[in-house]
Amino acid sequence: MVIIRRSFVKIHHKVDPRNWIPDDLELTSVVSGELKKGSVTIVMAAYMRSNVMKIAIESVLSQTFTDWNLIIVGDATDSDSKVVADSFCDDRIRFINLSRNFGEQSMPNSIGAQLCATEYLAFLSQDDIWYPDHLSQAISFLAKTKSDFYLASFLRIKPTKSNEESFAADNRYVTGKVTYSPSQDWEFVASTWVLRSNLARKIGDWRSAREVRYAASQEYLFRCWASGARILIAPHAPSVLIVPSIHVENSYSSNSSMVHRNLLNRILGGVPFLKPYSIENCNSSLPSKIRAIHLGWQAAGRGSFLTRQWVKSVFFAFHTTVHLVSHLGISPWEYAAALLGVKKGFHKNLLDEQRGL
Repeated sequence: MVIIRRSFVKIHHKVDPRNWIPDDLELTSVVSGELKKGSVTIVMAAYMRSNVMKIAIESVLSQTFTDWNLIIVGDATDSDSKVVADSFCDDRIRFINLSRNFGEQSMPNSIGAQLCATEYLAFLSQDDIWYPDHLSQAISFLAKTKSDFYLASFLRIKPTKSNEESFAADNRYVTGKVTYSPSQDWEFVASTWVLRSNLARKIGDWRSAREVRYAASQEYLFRCWASGARILIAPHAPSVLIVPSIHVENSYSSNSSMVHRNLLNRILGGVPFLKPYSIENCNSSLPSKIRAIHLGWQAAGRGSFLTRQWVKSVFFAFHTTVHLVSHLGISPWEYAAALLGVKKGFHKNLLDEQRGL
């Protein structure tokens, strides 16, 4: 089946960074013999919100695993981001600012990954926060299982108010080691990933969010799976807090970091603070791939394209074909979006609208 899906999906993808990289930045390929064994390169795409980025960096500095370097790639961001990065006075932290704004994380993530000279590669969104044991668990698990790609259990945070101290969370947590498959009803954002850099070079760069119907991160993860990589979800307690910017009102214009500061303080202090929440205005029996697009559509004020009468039909149509299309080299996230008539670039445009960009 791996051979079949490889023949249908284009595994390697290469971006042309010439119009975006600074003149003094040289992107050189790294051969396997030059990799720093047992070490990890963390790539963080940055755009505005430097005070939130500061907290994400602090979560990296709190890691019990210390053999890392952090490459922050600004998407032609403001000068505050460099000031914040330099303020840590840590040789392991490097800041690069693109010459032009690409408009989303694909180019910054691709350039950061191309600069990776370590055995392992990780991504961390400037919005998200790692628990102190995230990297140590990931590196130990990858070495022990000889797998290619580690997916951490995580909590997706939904603050009830921008200044509230009580938070709700959607828990993505498995009790036993699970091999990832895109036909399963899971979405793992890039902040939960740690992978071998050899796999990243094999897969190539991120595709632009303008070229996909859903999320560029899920398209990249699918290509990793389609290549035959061994992707495991570790049986650990959640080690990543996902804090979607769309859940914080006026996140880019307000530049408030109160939510993130409160979350990090509670993590480092070992203070429990989470309670479960239910998704409103949507039938929870829908597959999450359908539900995620449905909620985004509603959030943009476009009304509802799913009704209760649709639920059984959608559920049946999706689950009877998703396994097949996955093995034919078609991402089920893209497939779900195509079923709903979503055009390429829809997810990016929707997020930009919700963030006020």
